[in-house]
Amino acid sequence: MTEIAYAIENLDFDSFNKLAIFISKNAGCICAFRLQLAASTIEYAFARNNFYGMIKAYPSLVEAFVEFKRHRIEILGEEGSDSPTQRTSST
Repeated sequence: MTEIAYAIENLDFDSFNKLAIFISKNAGCICAFRLQLAASTIEYAFARNNFYGMIKAYPSLVEAFVEFKRHRIEILGEEGSDSPTQRTSST
């Protein structure tokens, strides 16, 4: 997400679009549909040379990303855990 913020700050819409495509495709693979939709909205705006639309869609992308991360933490436990088997149990 920081790379996207840098691309926006530098008005590098091509990089912004490439990162949105990356997010969209990977979000689709893991069924993160809200995240995929937000990234696809940015792709659609870029295809229409609607750079204002890309910027306008950015907050939705951030919101979807935060929601996805929160959901991931709920499923996996602690934020640092990458898989349920890495969590330690206190017995």
